[in-house]
Amino acid sequence: SYFTDPVGALSFVPTRLALGFLPALSRALGDRRRDAIRTFRKDLGVRPVRARTTEMISDATFRMPVLAVADAMAPRVPVWVYRFDQPVVGRGGKLGATHGADLGALSDHEDGWTDLYGDEQLPDVVVHGLQDAVIHFARTGDPNHDGLPDWPRYDLQRRAILRLSTDPAILDDPYAGHRPAWVGIPFDGSVLHAIPEDVE
Repeated sequence: SYFTDPVGALSFVPTRLALGFLPALSRALGDRRRDAIRTFRKDLGVRPVRARTTEMISDATFRMPVLAVADAMAPRVPVWVYRFDQPVVGRGGKLGATHGADLGALSDHEDGWTDLYGDEQLPDVVVHGLQDAVIHFARTGDPNHDGLPDWPRYDLQRRAILRLSTDPAILDDPYAGHRPAWVGIPFDGSVLHAIPEDVE
């Protein structure tokens, strides 16, 4: 939402056309673009076109690459995955829990990030939940601590993800409905394969 909010056209441009402005994503989906959009329609239900487009872009650029790495690493080493779900109040509170929102919690310093946080501070439970998880992981190799629910390792059966917010909880495979849209898409571990012409 941080990147799509300024694009007013996304409120009315159909998702299939909006994806055309993202060449790497369009190329990756190829002739499966309509099927992918149908998958999101089914999973998200009746939501504005902007929400569907934003979800697909979020999946392609952030979620699915992270989960692809988690899927690849989990059989070999301990992996834990979290989703920062604390909404920010900047830009009138319409961004929700957007890209970069966890940085203020991690640094415990929201000052200077008014675009995201406005004049408010993140709740202590969120700040300490994230900071203590990072500290415990660095010290012990396990992010679990008393301020969080029991956070299981990520595996390919349960795909457990910690929802980090004022009401932290463990979510089992929260993107199961999205995943069919991305089967076979060539994530390289961070982003879709882009070519120089995509940014000209």
